[in-house]
Amino acid sequence: MDPEDDEALRVLLLGLVPADGTSIGNQALRDRFLEASRAAGRHVTDPTFERLRAALIEASVLVKCKGRGGSLRRAQTGAAANAGPAFTLEHPSAPRRNSNRRRDRTNTPRQQPAGARALATRPRS
Repeated sequence: MDPEDDEALRVLLLGLVPADGTSIGNQALRDRFLEASRAAGRHVTDPTFERLRAALIEASVLVKCKGRGGSLRRAQTGAAANAGPAFTLEHPSAPRRNSNRRRDRTNTPRQQPAGARALATRPRS
C-alpha cells in the first residue's frame, strides 16, 4: 500500500477508538475497522489491521490495555495527562481506641433476656 492509503487507514482506525479514553477490545475494533474500510471501498485484511495497530501503538497514539484478547485505548496527551486522576483518595483516620475496653469485658456469664429459653442443654457428667 502506498503511504497515503496507510495514513487514511490509520486515521480511520484511530477514529474507531473511543475519544473519551475508554478502551475497546481488539476483536471489536478489528471487526469495526474491516467493516468501515469495506464501506469506504477499500479491501483490508487482518495483517493490514495488525500492522496499522502496531504502528499506532509504536507511535504512542494508542496504549495496550488488559482484557481477554487484549484491548486498546487512546493515549492521554497534553492537559489530560497532566491533570492527574479525576478523584482523590483520602486516608481514613485511625479508629478511636476505647479506654474502657478492658473494663467492658468481664468473666461473668451473659444474662439471658427475660423470657428466653435454652434450645438445648449439655448433659452433665
